[in-house]
Amino acid sequence: MLERFPEQWSVWATVGRVLVESFQEIERGCSVSAKGIGLQPELADAWFSHGRVLALAVKHQEAIAALATGWQFLLVAGGYLQSVSATVWLGDSYRGLKL
Repeated sequence: MLERFPEQWSVWATVGRVLVESFQEIERGCSVSAKGIGLQPELADAWFSHGRVLALAVKHQEAIAALATGWQFLLVAGGYLQSVSATVWLGDSYRGLKL
């Protein structure tokens, strides 16, 4: 998929999530997912997806930073549909840090 759609940020995020969730390849999955935000650095969804991968990888501090960045872009763009999922993921990461 990555070879076929190298410019699609969502493919990078999805592959990263699969690597973390299904194959327990934590570092590789996080690295692959980060390439998605490199392709769309001002897109809230890209940051939210990467934040979710980081949270699944139990990298909650990094997940919180990524999700917060996504929120900043979401507020600028005025889109709120993605906010529900992002809020849940942010709460999960804070809970993971036991804050």
